[in-house]
Amino acid sequence: MELLLSRNPQCTKNFSYNSVRDRYIELVETADQFNIATGYISNESIVELERLVNYRQNSLSVNLLIGMNYLDRFTRLQYDALKRLSQKFLEEHTGNIYVSKEVRYHGKMYSFVKNGVCSAAFIGSSNLGSFTGTSSDLIESDLIVDGEELN
Repeated sequence: MELLLSRNPQCTKNFSYNSVRDRYIELVETADQFNIATGYISNESIVELERLVNYRQNSLSVNLLIGMNYLDRFTRLQYDALKRLSQKFLEEHTGNIYVSKEVRYHGKMYSFVKNGVCSAAFIGSSNLGSFTGTSSDLIESDLIVDGEELN
């Protein structure tokens, strides 16, 4: 188990740490499935997911649960982009997008799967923007669980 923090100048001047983004990049490159459960999704995060799926050329399956946007409302831009991404996932059998319609889910959990086995999971406060580098004004923290700890 390891503590990860988002990159923020206030963190680096006080102590050393491993960044959420660095570990994400390392893990998503080797995973064949990326599972995401988050409260909200930003426009930038949707663009990053599209970029990631296109970059990996169907070698990465993405499952996304969005827990707050439905009840708190998507923007038209978010809704249309997610609809296109969902259609792509369905056509190419590369993932699914789920939206909580009845209860608010605000947790943040991410897992990286290779050959049907979870290799690591992040549990904490990081929004998807921490992975894409679009939330540098926030200090977010996660625990990464990997290896024997996953058992």
